[in-house]
Amino acid sequence: MVSEDPVIRELIRRVREAEANEFDLPHVLVCFDLVTGEVAYSGPYPTALDAIRAADVEERFAAFDPAAELRFMVARIGDPLQIR
Repeated sequence: MVSEDPVIRELIRRVREAEANEFDLPHVLVCFDLVTGEVAYSGPYPTALDAIRAADVEERFAAFDPAAELRFMVARIGDPLQIR
């Protein structure tokens, strides 16, 4: 349910717009090994969809190893000039 408060509605609209604009930016695939605690990265991929496709492939391969406890996440590559 969307809030009736116009400020909240505008905030939601802006967040959705920002997320949509970021979809076409470069992304990486992050793999968390829940057994060993290791973290691995692959990419960069040109868009979020490309990274999601890579995650799908990796998840299919991981399914062949029942002992593996891997979690995958897609993350946008931030502009280093905007990090403060």
